[in-house]
Amino acid sequence: MTVSVVVVMSVDGKLTRHDESDIHKWVSDEDQEFFRPLLASHDVIIMGRNTYEAVQPNLRLDQPIRRIVLTSHPQQFTEQALLDIRKARSSPDLSNSAANGFSSFDVSTDTSSSDKTVFARVNSPLERTILRKSSIKDRLEFRNEKSTDLVKRLKREGIKKVLIVGGPRIISELLKGKLIDFLYLTIEPRLFGQGVLLLDSFPIDIELNLVEHKELNKKGTILLKYSLKQTQ
Repeated sequence: MTVSVVVVMSVDGKLTRHDESDIHKWVSDEDQEFFRPLLASHDVIIMGRNTYEAVQPNLRLDQPIRRIVLTSHPQQFTEQALLDIRKARSSPDLSNSAANGFSSFDVSTDTSSSDKTVFARVNSPLERTILRKSSIKDRLEFRNEKSTDLVKRLKREGIKKVLIVGGPRIISELLKGKLIDFLYLTIEPRLFGQGVLLLDSFPIDIELNLVEHKELNKKGTILLKYSLKQTQ
């Protein structure tokens, strides 16, 4: 099994612009054109809670990609995902991104209930299964699990390709566990001064081998692919 990390950062090494979580406001179109097929070419995508919250508005669950979100509160996020499904299913415009993302899921909505607790009533066998397993089958899972344990479990399951899309704690844990094979790094020609760093603060010395480099546009956006030389 291969485990790859993909990140985009400023020239001064920031993954976010200050405290702004939505990277889509500053990354180049060319980086996104590279990222989408890379995402689709992997069997499992792993991310942390903060990354999930940043990408959730654009998440398309109609795409056959298994995403695993690591969080200490999987039930909370599962319930919110179900709420999003209910809203999307009742949307008059199934052509919009959110609704289309959920349109294939048979989740009913109990409009007769006056209880303000959204999940006071679970309305279908599918909803009960989703809540029990904290998972929308083959699409979205929420897990309270160490990233290193998760990657090892996926390997036992026979998964071939895993992509890590954030955040720093997960990447750092996997580096410490010597479980990362490749790093895809896009550098955008920007300086932010403040923002999230690639890694948590801990002593590290890992040699990288440049596999590929490519200039993505005339503005100077650069894509680098490294392999990691780590002794297992």
